[in-house]
This record gives sequence, C-alpha cells and structure tokens, in this order.
Amino acid sequence: MLFDVDDVNNDGVTTQWTYDSSLNVTDENDTSLTFDPAGLSDGVYSFSLIATEGGVDALTSSDTVYFFSEFDISRSDSNR
Repeated sequence: MLFDVDDVNNDGVTTQWTYDSSLNVTDENDTSLTFDPAGLSDGVYSFSLIATEGGVDALTSSDTVYFFSEFDISRSDSNR
C-alpha cells in the first residue's frame, strides 16, 4: 500500500504505521507498507498511517484501510 503525504509549507512531516499484528509486514517506510498475505486466516484486517506536521500548530491526519481475507479453494491454481 502506498500513501501520498504532502507538506505544502515544507516544515516536515513524521509518519507512523499501525497494523494488525497478524499481518506479515515485510517492509515499511514513511509512505509505503508491504506485507505478505500468505498464511492469513479468513477475516478482516486493517492498517493505518498517521502523519503529523512539524509546524508550530502541528496537525495530525490519519487514514485507515480495512480489507477482508478469504481463501476460496474454487479459485486456486490446483483446480484449473
């Protein structure tokens, strides 16, 4: 997942990811999060990015993504 973080007055932005501990996160940086969905159980998962501006009147914004994981054996490669 890739987020676009813009700071119009260039006084710096810090970011922090939060995510379900069961996600197999393989890489994260200021604006992207990569995880391996292999081994996820069926269910709803989420991850969020919190961005805080470094100005005098610091502003914080966050965005959360929810997704559903479901294994469907009828669509697996072995049944084709």
